Amino acid sequence: MRLAWSVAFAMALVLLYLLAVRTVPGQTRDAESMSMFAWMGTGARSALGAVRYVLPTVTILLTVAVAGWALMLRRWREVGYCALLTLLVLGVTGPLRDLVFSRPYLGEFGYTQNSYPSRHVVLVFAFALVAVRLCPAGTARRLAAWAAVALTLLVAVASVASYAHRLSDVVGAVLLVGVVAPWLARAGEGGVRAHRLRLGAAVLWAAVIPVAWLSALLISGPGLTALLCLGVLAPAVVATDVVAHGPRPRRGRGQTKPPC
Repeated sequence: MRLAWSVAFAMALVLLYLLAVRTVPGQTRDAESMSMFAWMGTGARSALGAVRYVLPTVTILLTVAVAGWALMLRRWREVGYCALLTLLVLGVTGPLRDLVFSRPYLGEFGYTQNSYPSRHVVLVFAFALVAVRLCPAGTARRLAAWAAVALTLLVAVASVASYAHRLSDVVGAVLLVGVVAPWLARAGEGGVRAHRLRLGAAVLWAAVIPVAWLSALLISGPGLTALLCLGVLAPAVVATDVVAHGPRPRRGRGQTKPPC
């Protein structure tokens, strides 16, 4: 049922685009979201802007280190598969932003250039998920999963606070990576746990972000800040959980299936 989760993330990505980018209320709230951190001083916003540029490099270096460890264990196919999926999601980000998710002119709501979804957030989250997948099961993978969510939230906040992206851009980026997350969990041997991939649950979850966004169209101020945290954390946690707990170890020869 990996396809069900991919479709759910894709549905949320498209619905969010329709609500936030192609409606006047959506563009209005998106423009307001860029000033949600205006209470910060210029120095703090400049520091977050620097964080936004540094985090992708840091995430890539950490992931390369984990991949190098996996290669030392001769997990060639698994590393190659993860690299292929990462290049795929990074490769489609630009065409989606420039060709598919066009931004209609509905008024002077901030800058008119389209920036949905955020490439920085896509890069950080995609590489972080690869590190989660390649980490050994247990404490290391759990710590990597928490770090992936934290880094994704940090780069999302930094992108909005430094006026580089709108709120919908960073949420859409997380949803885009979520489309490939279930397939990333398929790397190597094993499959994704079936109880995590129920079609009904996937479809219901896909409605969470658009419904939350729709309810926030009439909300400003603190409501937008809460929506940023919800919009980034909810899909990031779901996608990371699928990757971290998806694969099952292969049973050795003569080893029986454990009782339920």
